[in-house]
Amino acid sequence: MRHRLIPALAAACLVLAAGACSDDGGPERDDDGAIVEGDDLGAFDMEVGDCFNDPEGMELGTQSTVLQLPAVPCGDPHDNEVFALIDLEDGDYPGVEDVSEEGFMRCMDEFEGYVGAPYDETDLIFDPYLYPTEQTWEAGDREVVCALYNADLSKLTGSMAESAG
Repeated sequence: MRHRLIPALAAACLVLAAGACSDDGGPERDDDGAIVEGDDLGAFDMEVGDCFNDPEGMELGTQSTVLQLPAVPCGDPHDNEVFALIDLEDGDYPGVEDVSEEGFMRCMDEFEGYVGAPYDETDLIFDPYLYPTEQTWEAGDREVVCALYNADLSKLTGSMAESAG
């Protein structure tokens, strides 16, 4: 499900093939690109500021293939919010551990700029929610999706952008 900062709960969302993740319909967006009506959101169609819930049936501590996520308008209660999209450098696939670690460090670099407060001064945590697998890397996928959520796993309401967490 999510790669948690707590090692006992460590998990990862892995995506499969880029083409399989797009959804022609997708959520309805306003003129600014914000989701105004939820629908399935393709893993490769996510944008900074998108809010979404965890997929049903996923368990903590497991790795899962995610093709789509349930999008939610940020004004509604939701589990996660995308705060950065990170592109990794080309080259040979470095492995899941290295991709996740680099994703985590680069997400950390983006956190304060999005939330408006240093990471350790908020009640929010984050992880590289989606990142390339060896299979998607071969297809050209280099994107890491950084998503934040409440440390107590309660629902977020409203955007966390400039919220100071």
